[in-house]
Order: sequence, then structure tokens, then C-alpha cells
Amino acid sequence: MQLKVSNTKYTNINQINFDSNIASQDMKKEIINLYLYSNNSLKYLSYFLEKKYGMHIASSTLSVNARKYLSIEKMIFKNRKEAKEYYSKKK
Repeated sequence: MQLKVSNTKYTNINQINFDSNIASQDMKKEIINLYLYSNNSLKYLSYFLEKKYGMHIASSTLSVNARKYLSIEKMIFKNRKEAKEYYSKKK
């Protein structure tokens, strides 16, 4: 899923912000996997996802949404460290 603006009529739009309503399932899964298994900072992951999907996602939004998607699966975590520890022990 690419949301980069290719129509010249809309080139004055600076950025498209993350919206979970239009984000694909693949992007949501990737957010969770990167949040849990990547050793990169959230700021870097935010930059990586923006380049890949063309949709700006702030690091705080990335964290909130990853935990929200995990909570749907009955996995409630306070922060990334807690989530990473749980999933590293689970492997």
C-alpha cells in the first residue's frame, strides 16, 4: 500500500499522517513486528515506515498503535520494553 501523492493537483500537501482506518493489515502487522522485534529506536522505525508507506507516523503514535493492536489480542503492555521482554521469553 502506497499513499504517496502522485497527482500533481495534490502536490502541495506536505504529509499524509497515519490513520489506522486507512492503514492496511500488512502495515499494522509490520508495526507490531517492528515494535516487538526491532532493536532500532522508535524514531528510526517511524522514519522507515514513512519511507515505505508514504504515511507519516510519529514515534509516539507508533507506540500507542502497536500497544493498541496487541491489546486486541489480550496482550496489554505499559511500554515497549515490557512487550519485548514478554515476546523474547515466549520464543
